[in-house]
Amino acid sequence: MNQLTLQVDMLKVISYALHYNYIPFIQRIVIGNDGEETIKNAVLKIEMESDIVDDYEIKIDEIEAGKGVILSRPYLKMSYEKLAAFNEKVMSNISFTLSCNEEVLIQENHPMEILPFDYWMGTHTLPELIASFVTPNNVNVTELVVKASQELEKM
Repeated sequence: MNQLTLQVDMLKVISYALHYNYIPFIQRIVIGNDGEETIKNAVLKIEMESDIVDDYEIKIDEIEAGKGVILSRPYLKMSYEKLAAFNEKVMSNISFTLSCNEEVLIQENHPMEILPFDYWMGTHTLPELIASFVTPNNVNVTELVVKASQELEKM
């Protein structure tokens, strides 16, 4: 029997500000193989209940016995439009499934918070992202700046 471990280093939130600033919410995935057999041609699939993140698959040629594989900052494609559409905090789950020859070897689910467009994550998670909220990239702000510029030109 395989003795696999799965360690996921990730933020517990997804937000428009994170995505806009190219900060991946999954930092690292470590797959350990404490068994005596090397696992070949494995597939790690990442899926989220919510449809803001596209399903992600990565093929892993081999996970040697007694060793592990580290996947750093996998790029998960997200939808800006769907992230911006949230107006309340939503709870979701993200699942990590490692399989080989269609047999599930290990699976883990992690809870996630999806934050609305205008929510700051606070001081516990990347407080420097408050700068993302100073001048929102919003059509109403742009219109206001144009109108203010026109009024200033008249002076």
